[in-house]
Amino acid sequence: MRHLGVTALVAEEFNSLFLRNAINNGLPAVTVPAVRQHVAEGDTVTVDLDGSCLVDGEVRLDFAPLPAFVLDILDAGGLLPWLVADGYLPGEVAGTTA
Repeated sequence: MRHLGVTALVAEEFNSLFLRNAINNGLPAVTVPAVRQHVAEGDTVTVDLDGSCLVDGEVRLDFAPLPAFVLDILDAGGLLPWLVADGYLPGEVAGTTA
């Protein structure tokens, strides 16, 4: 999805396996209650992970904050780069270097 220009996923709910796979691949996925009532397909929105909100024009929708370790994984670019950066995996195993 990232190669298509998708930088985050937003939905009213996600399957837990899909959600975790997105995060493991460094793609933020946030659950925003009632998002379909305020955002239309094709809208460009701002997702503020640190502020736990989505902004679409004048509309601001809050969502539950992501845990710190999830933000760390996303900041690293995904689970494997995060494990490399923390020294749990050598860079050559993960196909990257810290």
